[in-house]
Formats: sequence, C-alpha cells, structure tokens
Amino acid sequence: MLVFCWVNASAQKKAKSYDKGEFRIKLALPYFNHLTVNPIDQPRSSQFGFLGESLGIEYSISNQSFLEINGALAVTASNPLPFPFDREGPYKVLSTSFVSTTYNRVVNRFTLGIGLNYSKNLIAMGSRSLGDSLVPNYTDNKKNLTIGITANSFYRVGKNFNVGLIYRPTFYNIKPNPSFNYDHLLTIEFNWRFRLNNK
Repeated sequence: MLVFCWVNASAQKKAKSYDKGEFRIKLALPYFNHLTVNPIDQPRSSQFGFLGESLGIEYSISNQSFLEINGALAVTASNPLPFPFDREGPYKVLSTSFVSTTYNRVVNRFTLGIGLNYSKNLIAMGSRSLGDSLVPNYTDNKKNLTIGITANSFYRVGKNFNVGLIYRPTFYNIKPNPSFNYDHLLTIEFNWRFRLNNK
C-alpha cells in the first residue's frame, strides 16, 4: 500500500484542481472500521474490524468546493482479506449501512467535508459448528435506524487516489423506538475519484 501511494504521489507533484460544473464518481473502500452500536434495550457494543464498500456522486459548485451524495456499507469483519474465513464458535459482527450528503471544501490536496446521514446499524450474533461446512446454528440480529452527521477529511495522494478519515456519529433513533441515542462509525477510507463529464 505504501508503494502504491508513493507511485501515485510522484506521478503528479501538483494536484489538478476540480472544475466548476464537474461531475465525478467516487469508488471507495472503508477498510479500517470502528463501530459503536447501542440498539434499544440492548447493551452497547463496540468493535474494530475490516472491510466495506462505498459509492458516491460528486458535483463541483466551484473550483474549491463540491457536494456529494454517498451510499456505504462498513463492517467489523475479523478477516482483513475480501473472502470468507469461517471458524467454529460464537461470533459477533457489527455493521452499518448509510446514505449521506456532504458539503466539501478543497484546500490544496486536502478535502474537508460536513453533512447529514441516515443509517441502519446492526449487531449480528450467532454460533457456528463444524460439519460439512461451517453454518450458523443460530443468529440474533439487533438493529436501529438513526440520523446524525458525517464529517470527513481526505488527502489527495495522486490524480484520482485519496486516503482519509470519516467520523459518522448518529444521535437520534427513528426505529424501533424514537429516542436520543449515540452510535458512531470511525473509518479509514481509500477512494478513487473519476470525472464523468468533459469540461
């Protein structure tokens, strides 16, 4: 990963600015994730893990700012590689899926953003046993639907590649019972931005 970042950085010493009226697609991997989830009438769960995926659309309202609509999934899988790695015994995985909209400001190679999100947070618990294949003996899922804010900061390494941090706290449960409640996602994300229109 360090070699990849160095190659991107050396390929373009000065980042080209985004143009007003430019549309971009953003493909992202929320890779290192920390989730805190507190469903109604359940103990708070906090866990670190790996993997996720995200897709966003960006529109530059000026050379220094843009709006983004983004959909994402982040999980706390114990395996950092993108293929199944099953094991016997109990398990617990936290996950969140959310849609967010943010206003983002570009300062040299840095991007700073703030906005709102609508999220579904989930705790999946169960147990697996050895057999012909590792299959769950039981599962128990707890979820809540919440709203909150999204804050991000990214560094543009090369022409398209960015690495950064997303903090996505939620404060109000919509379902199952309306109430004030704190959950959060903290993730290190890798993303690639590609222009869709010619300016």
